[in-house]
Amino acid sequence: MKSFLGSIDRFILYVRNGIGFIYSCWASKVRWGHIGSFDAFLKETLGFAPNTPLSGALQFVDVLSNLFGPERISIRNFNTALQHKRGIVGDFVEGELGLAAPAKVDKERISNRTISWIATEVQRALNLWNKDKGFDAAAAARGRLNEALHSPDGEALMDEFRQKLETRTKLITIRDMHPTKIGMDGIAFRGSASFRGACEWHFPFDEPASFVPTHHLVEVLAALPGFKRLAQTDPL
Repeated sequence: MKSFLGSIDRFILYVRNGIGFIYSCWASKVRWGHIGSFDAFLKETLGFAPNTPLSGALQFVDVLSNLFGPERISIRNFNTALQHKRGIVGDFVEGELGLAAPAKVDKERISNRTISWIATEVQRALNLWNKDKGFDAAAAARGRLNEALHSPDGEALMDEFRQKLETRTKLITIRDMHPTKIGMDGIAFRGSASFRGACEWHFPFDEPASFVPTHHLVEVLAALPGFKRLAQTDPL
């Protein structure tokens, strides 16, 4: 890694607080075909299971720190950066480069923004529907959903799904999972000395996230005309 990266001055990493970070990681997995529910993913993550967001982030920082030295690691808070008048770009330019933030930066523009929880659950339902039909079928269904979301009828379609899913939707918090490795003042898991020395990563116990239990998801959506179009269950 050192020979590949060469003489990079330092690594800048942004960390996002709260259950929203864990949800965003789960939604990204759903985007690529994951079928598991958010509550199961949250449980694994808070238990620091391998290859989950918290354990992975801490290990990544330690690898960089051990290879290049902790002085070359800069960890910044995503939530704090969003409060900058120029958003993340302004926070980076001023905080890391010591320059004035460009005046024309759109504070509201965030690359790779997480789609709504309704759209994420519909995407997961399509993954479940196509789980035995191969990657191409699942990818095509996700493509149709993406097109639908950006169509003139996209909002109405999401409203149709929302009306059906809301009665089966549950709220979950970190507190509900009875975590033993997360402290209310940040990460209680102290396996990463380099991370601990850089900043606090906060995970409030009572921030809620919405999810639909897997056994209700396809059952509720399968009869809807909009879902049938996305899944292409009707003959063309």
